[in-house]
Amino acid sequence: MAERIEDDRLKARWLARHPYAAMYAGFTDFGLWRIVPQGGLMVLGFGRANRLRAADLAPDPAMVAALEEVEAEALAMLNGMPERLAAAARGLGGRDGTWRAASLSPDGFDLVDEEAGRVLFLGFPGIVPDRTDLLSALQHALLPR
Repeated sequence: MAERIEDDRLKARWLARHPYAAMYAGFTDFGLWRIVPQGGLMVLGFGRANRLRAADLAPDPAMVAALEEVEAEALAMLNGMPERLAAAARGLGGRDGTWRAASLSPDGFDLVDEEAGRVLFLGFPGIVPDRTDLLSALQHALLPR
């Protein structure tokens, strides 16, 4: 299922990850769409496949809400360490440059290099279920590789 949404908070979050889109984000034909998977099929090899329910494909809403509460604080902390972000980006194949953390999810966070128009995703070693585990995951993600 897909539906067009009007949500200023989500639009700001999307533009933080895609800053190059700011010049056309106000056009009437620009819009955000929420895509809600109804199910899926995970193919595990020849003759092996499992059906997935919608609940198997989406993070727990309570977990997402808990991280949304601390996202601004966590991003400010991350962006206060530009040299560590740059090192993490290099570890992911990014070029030297000015990188910033743009958005946080239970899986990791986005690194954006606005000069190059590049976005990288730095994944956590596992799903971060709450605020308590977030600091540990962020420290692990930014350790030199």
